[in-house]
Amino acid sequence: MIEIEKNPNTPLNFCTYGAAYFLSKQLADDLTGADSNQYWGSFETTDSEERDLGRAVSRFVRQQKIHVETFDDTTAATLFPEVG
Repeated sequence: MIEIEKNPNTPLNFCTYGAAYFLSKQLADDLTGADSNQYWGSFETTDSEERDLGRAVSRFVRQQKIHVETFDDTTAATLFPEVG
């Protein structure tokens, strides 16, 4: 998400891969609260749950300018080598 934080106008979106992902309670509350439709909205295509979540988190970071920690490629490969 650091790329989106530095350049919120980039069209880049991040997504999770597969059904396993971790959200803090605060982020989950922010993404499902009263004003949450601005993050979920209507996507051009609804590919899958993990992509929709990734797009919603990306929109949240852009709009709220709040840091969301993610794994970098090296850490992800170490923790989840079977993913790819």
